[in-house]
Amino acid sequence: MKSYGLTLVELLVTLVLFALIAATLAATFAGGLQVWERFQTSGTREPWLQVAFDQFRRDLHGARRFQPIPFQGAYDALSFPALVSTAAETGDYQELGRVGYFWDGARRRLCRSHDPYRRLAHAGLKDTCEAVISDITRLHLSYYAWDPAEETYDWSSSWSAAEPPLAVKLELSYNEPSSRRPVTQSLIVQVPLAMGGRPQSP
Repeated sequence: MKSYGLTLVELLVTLVLFALIAATLAATFAGGLQVWERFQTSGTREPWLQVAFDQFRRDLHGARRFQPIPFQGAYDALSFPALVSTAAETGDYQELGRVGYFWDGARRRLCRSHDPYRRLAHAGLKDTCEAVISDITRLHLSYYAWDPAEETYDWSSSWSAAEPPLAVKLELSYNEPSSRRPVTQSLIVQVPLAMGGRPQSP
């Protein structure tokens, strides 16, 4: 009579195979958890950076021409005329004013300010800070336009011309949360208001 049971060797081989499969699945699962945790840790800043970049882009795209408020820029501050929201008894409305960005090095944050024109006589650019993003180790602003001295387009760290630059570059540096390594993210925004291209020869 034929026996259909498993021998001891077959049983041991089966157990070893199951153990190998279980170990492989456990290692894969643990590795996946580590990747997920690393992604969660290192990626927490990215949405905030995106929000900051989107705000900066919207404001520059909303710049207006208004001679009493010049377009002024330095490596750590920028201001320009734009529509700003103002609370009133009848609700929120918009009026012409100054929008600005500046670096608060003591608190390591990028600040935004917005004041209506009627208050500018008593309001400095850095009097109020609406924190756009915090835990920033460095801010650098650059301005792209035609450089008549070099006869080429170039970036500069300041701007005081009557016309706005063709584009503004915002660079933010921070320490990556997981590794503490320095990381720099940059955004270049074209200024639709700018007319300035290369001057035409007379």
